[in-house]
Amino acid sequence: MSETPWPSQLPNEAAIAAYVEAQSSDEVDVRLIEEFFFDAHASLKEVPIADIIAGDADHNVADESKASTYAELPASTRPPILLGFENEVMDGNHRLRDAISRGETHILAYVLADGRITASFAMEEDPFSRALSHNAGHPQPGHR
Repeated sequence: MSETPWPSQLPNEAAIAAYVEAQSSDEVDVRLIEEFFFDAHASLKEVPIADIIAGDADHNVADESKASTYAELPASTRPPILLGFENEVMDGNHRLRDAISRGETHILAYVLADGRITASFAMEEDPFSRALSHNAGHPQPGHR
């Protein structure tokens, strides 16, 4: 992997939440994101796009404004996406679509490891979904 402006690690849940908040153009609930990623960390890797699963419908709504923003950026400065278990996109579906539209075969991604992330998927209401209102089209309870 060539040199990037991005840190090689997001060492804890606070760093992951800060990264997600920094990449979002909308309000996020940092506390809920930290809870979701409790005791986790993420490493920066170049991942084959063919190995990535797009986020679910709640996290994968196309937005022309975001699409045009990423289309204007050189691929080398596009922020990495965030991948969860089995390489599912947790944050960065617009960036993934941009890479695909450019014909790229790989994308920079923070790949999660450790933590209690799997416990959140078993909950009736996923706190990561509540923390990210920008792809749902309206604010959710618990947002600041």
